[in-house]
Order: sequence, then C-alpha cells, then structure tokens
Amino acid sequence: MKKTKKPVFQPLPGTFMMMGIIGFTVSLIYTISGRIDPSWGVSFIIVFLVIVLASIKSMTPPAKI
Repeated sequence: MKKTKKPVFQPLPGTFMMMGIIGFTVSLIYTISGRIDPSWGVSFIIVFLVIVLASIKSMTPPAKI
C-alpha cells in the first residue's frame, strides 16, 4: 500500500497575521458602533478571522509520525 504525503504548509509572513488581527479588530469596532452595516461587518469579521487562523496554522510545525 502506498503512503500518501501530507501537505506541507509554508510559513506566511508576519504582516499577514498583523493585517488579520488589525482588520478583525477594526471590523469588530465598526460593526459594534454602527458605522457599517451588520451584515457587512460580520462578513469582514469572518474573512479576517480566517486570515488569522490560516497564519496560526502555518506557524505550527508539521506532526512527525
């Protein structure tokens, strides 16, 4: 039986995580204060949260079995 290779995630630059955190924070503040429509705000919050999670995933070392 053939072993399949797991995908290797390349590390993302630190500015990618910084952009995600700042974007998440600004979107959250603008949505709570009512400066932007809640549907747009939630959409931006989800997008920036995915960016932060992707940068966290790329920081973790691959598991060795």
